[in-house]
Amino acid sequence: KSGGGSHEHKKEKIKLVMKMFPEIAFHLIGDSGQHDPEIYEEISSEFPGRIKTVIIRIVNPSKDEKGRRERMEKIHNFYFVKNTEEAMEVAYRVS
Repeated sequence: KSGGGSHEHKKEKIKLVMKMFPEIAFHLIGDSGQHDPEIYEEISSEFPGRIKTVIIRIVNPSKDEKGRRERMEKIHNFYFVKNTEEAMEVAYRVS
């Protein structure tokens, strides 16, 4: 079952999947509207080498988002995109 729950709930679901499949590396895809960048940053540091790519769709390119994006983009596998097509291009390029 998916959906519902808090941001902590989402993080716990991802951790569960990571632990169930320890031999698999993952791509995490989300958006900037909630806390996906921060959740995925935490998951990436908790499971080093297991996250191939983090792709975040920018929901609201506001001035406040700029600092957040700049901080996250310093992480080698974080990509911020404008739309699904751009996300697919990034996924193809890094695979």
